[in-house]
Amino acid sequence: MNETSEDYDSEELLINRKPSLSIVWFLPLIALLVSGWLIYKSFSEKGPVITISLPNAEGLEVDKTKIKYLDVEVGTVTEIHISQDSKSIVVTAQMDSDAEAYLKQQTLFWVVRPQVGLRGVSGLNTLLSGPY
Repeated sequence: MNETSEDYDSEELLINRKPSLSIVWFLPLIALLVSGWLIYKSFSEKGPVITISLPNAEGLEVDKTKIKYLDVEVGTVTEIHISQDSKSIVVTAQMDSDAEAYLKQQTLFWVVRPQVGLRGVSGLNTLLSGPY
């Protein structure tokens, strides 16, 4: 027995199709875009990594000691180790991108500590913040 479509009542079938991309997926997509932007910003703001040779490492701490230029922070100490000849300390620092203009091959660095002498008192601000 063959039944044709004329035998049935012609009723319209409503097919409810859901959208192919649910609104729930927009939240992870937005989170992915924001995290990508933050990673890009972090890498674009990093400057050069420099090495500094110092006579000693008194008061210096990894990830705490700041490098300043005209009282503005331009970098942070990332590593401290003894040189190969065992006569000095090698300090590695991550500089900010805007500090690159101030760095030359023979740039001089020194550690600011509190000092009391015949000339007076200097570096008192390091009592609270530590050497820089």
